[in-house]
Amino acid sequence: YYFPEPLAPLIAARKAYRRIYLSAVLRTIRAAQEGCDCLLVEGAGGVLVPIAKDLMLADLIAALKCEVLLVARDKIGTLNHTFLSIEALRHRSVRSIKVILVGQARPDMSSRDNGRCIAKTIENIDVFSIGYFKRVARNSLTKVGCAKKIKKTLARIMRPDNFTAVVRTAAKAAKRKTGKRKINR
Repeated sequence: YYFPEPLAPLIAARKAYRRIYLSAVLRTIRAAQEGCDCLLVEGAGGVLVPIAKDLMLADLIAALKCEVLLVARDKIGTLNHTFLSIEALRHRSVRSIKVILVGQARPDMSSRDNGRCIAKTIENIDVFSIGYFKRVARNSLTKVGCAKKIKKTLARIMRPDNFTAVVRTAAKAAKRKTGKRKINR
């Protein structure tokens, strides 16, 4: 589905006199999945955004039975947003969730502790912090550099066999020494 206005899918569909059907969305995603090793499906607006009548994005995620990369701004207010999103997903039996905190152009004081707080508060959750991605300029060299940075970041997050296992081991060692859990950076 594509709608020209940047609105919640339910509202955009109503304005276009269309309906969104879960079965059609699932068919499209599964067809796209067949042609690739890894498919990223981006949600619109948050896990509790309505897609259709009686259907939230969290319901679609649960139907897909996929790993979730929950992306949140690393700033004041993210704890509430992130905890509510995780709770909504877990309420729908979604268990494989990774949190990605995205740095801001002007970090506030909370960004020093948000990742650590999420990692300590929520059981069985990996938390990653990535730096601020400045707006990509029209310059092709800037675009290439930004694309490389994004590719490297995604590889780090999505390859648990190479990265997460090492970090978890390091985190456990750090916890034994300090009594604190280290977050993935």
